[in-house]
Amino acid sequence: MPRASADLLLAKTRRLLQPSVGLQELGFDLDALGFDVGVEGFRLGRTRGYGGERPEIILCAEGAYPSASENILELRIEALPVGYLLRAL
Repeated sequence: MPRASADLLLAKTRRLLQPSVGLQELGFDLDALGFDVGVEGFRLGRTRGYGGERPEIILCAEGAYPSASENILELRIEALPVGYLLRAL
C-alpha cells in the first residue's frame, strides 16, 4: 500500500474510533474510546469466508496506555464503509 494511502487510511480510522463519527458512519458506536491505531498497527490475515485463501489487511487499534494497552481492537479494512473512506477529511 502506498504511504499516502496508508496515512489517509489511518487518519480516517482514527476518526471512526470517535463515538460520534462511528455512530454517524456505521450506525453504532465502536466503543473504542481511548483506542488508537498507529503506523505499526497493520497486520495481514486470511479471510475465513474464502477458506483462508484470500489475504486481507487488518488494522489493530491498541487500548490506552498503560491501563488498557493489552487490549487490541481489530478492524478489517473490508468492513469499513467505502463511502466514508472515499470522502475527504
